[in-house]
This record gives sequence, C-alpha cells and structure tokens, in this order.
Amino acid sequence: MTRTTKKGTRGKPLNVYIRPEDMLRIRKLVGALNAKGHRASDSQVIRASLRLARPGDALVKAFLAVTETDGRRK
Repeated sequence: MTRTTKKGTRGKPLNVYIRPEDMLRIRKLVGALNAKGHRASDSQVIRASLRLARPGDALVKAFLAVTETDGRRK
C-alpha cells in the first residue's frame, strides 16, 4: 500500500516584533518539546500556541497585560 502525503505549504512572510522575554518563553516551549523527542521550530511552537488560544477572559487579561508594556503610541 502506498501512502500519499500532502506537501506542506509555506506561510506568508510577516513582520512580527517579539520582546526578549517572549522569545525566551518560545525557546522554553521548544526545549520542552525537544525533551519529549520532537524536533520543534519556533514557528511550529507559535502555531501550536495559537491553536490552543481561545477567546475569553483569559485572552483579554493577557492582552491588557501586553498592551501595558507596548511601546507604540496610543
């Protein structure tokens, strides 16, 4: 029996600015997956995290915490 696999598609380039403390969190998650025997990339961890995210009070609370440290003009 022959198994066909769907060829992965590449994402669209996007500029995202990530603070050093957030990059450290991403790297810790990559390390945790690597310790479980998976070869994870930063992009894969970000995508997996987005799939876990759900609308609700926790998201609003996290968003408000992030906006407090955002350096853009209001």
